[in-house]
Amino acid sequence: MQSSRNLFYSLIMNYLDKFNINNEISLLTGGIGNEICKALLDAGSKVNIVDIDTKKSHNILNEIKKAKNNNNIVLFQVDTTS
Repeated sequence: MQSSRNLFYSLIMNYLDKFNINNEISLLTGGIGNEICKALLDAGSKVNIVDIDTKKSHNILNEIKKAKNNNNIVLFQVDTTS
């Protein structure tokens, strides 16, 4: 049986397979799940994360870079509330 994380990743990838996002830039706000970031990277997208809390997001960023061996993901500190 698949874990909920793997199932969620599979659902995202099935959706992304309908689009060609290779070398496109995806912009994600903080709080977006790790699996979405991983799926976007696997689909060829360059991922930009914007978040006001860069401490937490920076840890997630490094975890994803290491897990995916992919540097097409960057983090920007931005307040999106205003």
